[in-house]
Amino acid sequence: MGKFILSPGLIYANALEQAACSMEMAVISARNAALIIHTETSDKKE
Repeated sequence: MGKFILSPGLIYANALEQAACSMEMAVISARNAALIIHTETSDKKE
């Protein structure tokens, strides 16, 4: 499986697509990217 965070501020949403290619995987990847962004921005606010 690929890495989601390539560098600070750069997220590769399709890291799971190497394992399976489908709309469901695209939705899961987008959700993971959104959660990573939320977690990183929440940590900076504290």
